[in-house]
Amino acid sequence: MPPQMKPGTTMMRNALKKYLVSDSKPPVIRLSEQQNLTSRFQNRRQLSTSSRGTSVFSLKKEGKYGFTKLDDYEVVKSIGIGPLLNAAAIGKGAYGEVVEAVHKRSGDAVALKIYAKSRMADKTRKANLLREVRNLEAINHPNVVKLYDCIDDVSKNVVMVMEFVRGVSLKRYASARRLSEKEVAHLFRQIVSAVAYCHSKGVAHRDLKLENVLVTGNGTVKIIDLGFSIWTQRGQKVKILCGTPAYMAPEIIKRYEYDPQLADIWAAGVVLYYLLSGTFPFKGGSPEEIGKSIAESKLAELDSNKVSSGAAELVRAMLTADPSHRFTAFAALQHPFLSGGKS
Repeated sequence: MPPQMKPGTTMMRNALKKYLVSDSKPPVIRLSEQQNLTSRFQNRRQLSTSSRGTSVFSLKKEGKYGFTKLDDYEVVKSIGIGPLLNAAAIGKGAYGEVVEAVHKRSGDAVALKIYAKSRMADKTRKANLLREVRNLEAINHPNVVKLYDCIDDVSKNVVMVMEFVRGVSLKRYASARRLSEKEVAHLFRQIVSAVAYCHSKGVAHRDLKLENVLVTGNGTVKIIDLGFSIWTQRGQKVKILCGTPAYMAPEIIKRYEYDPQLADIWAAGVVLYYLLSGTFPFKGGSPEEIGKSIAESKLAELDSNKVSSGAAELVRAMLTADPSHRFTAFAALQHPFLSGGKS
């Protein structure tokens, strides 16, 4: 049997094409070449100080520092092309360049997520960014990265001023050692709490995965990268290919219309499975086999000698093939594995 393929790779995406929707795929803003971002901001006189409220990207209300402009921030260093990761944990698959900066007046560290306007000529790409800004503006939860401001420098860039998170991706954190169930419950409770909050606001993330969750030094979780997030009414269904193949729910794989909030729950279930076992729940010797396993919901059973029955029960409830019978985020929070035995 050939070696097992890594979920989320380009090879896997190509192999899954026959299972996935080929039309209405959200465009991907390609990564640019790494640039010297610090030098880009050295000449502060070139940065726009235009009045607020003239850009569609401007926040509707003042953020943490009020309405700011780019020269209110001093760039510290480039932290790579990645979704708010520090220099030690630069990730892949970003939608903009990111620099670490300091808000001059307060001295606070922030992350500046920079979208070049030259890459937003396509109306759909622009709409995706606007949706990210609006959804983040509506969210205020301790386990979701915060948006402080959004600055349109008129000619070149749209810059999102965001909370700077000093941490590593959950994938890196969980791969370093086997986690106890107590620690898994602690981390996953925060994830589900954030997801439940977002869903209560009508926001579905649509790309939940280990790489889009950061863990700080004190064990606090931060969900990041809402670039594919969408606002939906309860029960509303969509039919757009979105997310990472290994985390896609079977209804997406099988080209059905789907509830994006329930697709989030499936993706969260994949995360929980990995935290408990160190592996992904759907196996195969090739990308085609993995895609078929997901489409047919052939869930690999967790080792009962290593995983408690309660934890395994929650995994099954979140990875239920029929979305109408799948747990919601609120139901998951009430499960004894996350509620400490209180249901």
